[in-house]
Amino acid sequence: MNEHMENLQFARQRFGSGFQNLENMTADMEVGWAYRLLEKFGTRQALFQHPDCVGHSYLKQAAVPQELHTNIITTYHGEKRAAETPALRAFLIC
Repeated sequence: MNEHMENLQFARQRFGSGFQNLENMTADMEVGWAYRLLEKFGTRQALFQHPDCVGHSYLKQAAVPQELHTNIITTYHGEKRAAETPALRAFLIC
């Protein structure tokens, strides 16, 4: 996953704003980081309550560009809510 994220970041830097799939690549990076957070910390830990929380620290330590943080956090919360629904819990238990 790290190599994939680095490749996307490299492509983003290389092609600048003229690259037609840049928005798709950026969205892929944001979703990838959101899922990485869910994989590493699960759905039960609060990661983004204040600027010094675990989630913010993790993204900073991983050198994730600041402009991606908002969408990563939004995606993380959406996927976290989906994972905590009774329907998904029932599916996972079966």
